[in-house]
Amino acid sequence: MGPLRPATWAVVAAFSVPGADASIYKHEIVDGQFREVSCTTLDDCLQKGFSTPGMLLHRTWAMEIEEALRRRTARLEELKNDTAIFARQTQARLAFQHRFLKAAMPQKAPEVRLLRRFEDPDRGVAVSLILFETWKGQAVPAVIFVPMGVEGSGQRLPAVLHLPGHLAGGLRDPEEQKLSLGLAQRGYVVLSFDPLSQGERQQYGADGSDLECRARTTDKEGGPSSTSSKTPSCSEAGLPPCSKAHDHFGKQMWLLGRTAAELFVRDAQRALDVLEELPFVDPQRIGAVGCSGGGMLTAYLGAVDPRVQATAVACYFSTLGQELDTGTCNYDAEQILWGMAKHGYDKPDMLAARAPRPTAILLTSHDCFPLEGGRQGFAEAAPFWEAYGPPGA
Repeated sequence: MGPLRPATWAVVAAFSVPGADASIYKHEIVDGQFREVSCTTLDDCLQKGFSTPGMLLHRTWAMEIEEALRRRTARLEELKNDTAIFARQTQARLAFQHRFLKAAMPQKAPEVRLLRRFEDPDRGVAVSLILFETWKGQAVPAVIFVPMGVEGSGQRLPAVLHLPGHLAGGLRDPEEQKLSLGLAQRGYVVLSFDPLSQGERQQYGADGSDLECRARTTDKEGGPSSTSSKTPSCSEAGLPPCSKAHDHFGKQMWLLGRTAAELFVRDAQRALDVLEELPFVDPQRIGAVGCSGGGMLTAYLGAVDPRVQATAVACYFSTLGQELDTGTCNYDAEQILWGMAKHGYDKPDMLAARAPRPTAILLTSHDCFPLEGGRQGFAEAAPFWEAYGPPGA
């Protein structure tokens, strides 16, 4: 082996010049001389021949992902007729059902235990608190909102599976409660349940705190960092009320070659099993709705389970390319579908898989999922609806 070559660069400093539009990266040359370059983006720096170990590491994987997404785009551009579009749709549906989300077939409703039922005449709803069984005997707390007077009347109403967002309170979060109640007051039967490690399904920590809260509110010796004798909850510590425990069990599942997304989808499918067998629900008129983490699960479920006739996906939909460019989202384990880009799929394919059924996408300008990515993804999915022609045609 020949002599080792000296490094041609080593980062010394990276800082912004006051009043300038670009960052200045200083590099040390092997002879001790300094070079400076002004570059505005990572690509700009690389094109000018400047890089750091961190930049190279990031860019290596980003370039591979971008190349995989370019191959996907090329395949979409080859869809020149309806036959090709329908074939691509079938491929996408099967990929999400079997490769990425391991969706189950519809089953007989699991055992359901009624914990409590009460009526709220002022709001016009009857509320049932239940437990139902899902994978490996897991008991899932859930709530069913029914417009008063419907139970026992012989009526069959449309129903909505309301999937809570990524909040520690689960279905009991006040904002989630507003949506469930509002839908019931408008004539829908609504079922909502606690996602894994949220609400009554908290798995780690005490007093409602989870791993993230404990890690950020304890001292180096492992005790509470406050004068209190207990670990504070997220709200007590002034932290966002989001559960981070999904990453804990999600990474454990990777050791088994599985993903947390499978568990989330299995819970939602078992909830559908319960919902469609309620005597006052029309099983042909079931929809799903969710925001943020609930939007993610709504998109997953809508792509793999044909029982979901309509979906409303809020604050989740975008494209992987736009999300990589902005770098604003810190994904949890259930949001990572192993090999999705490698196998030629992106988020818009979840929409394409469910065409031509009604699908609403809700975007906002101040979300970690970039608005432009949502628009781009919607444009990519639109041809799959257009191939079916106008509704009712």
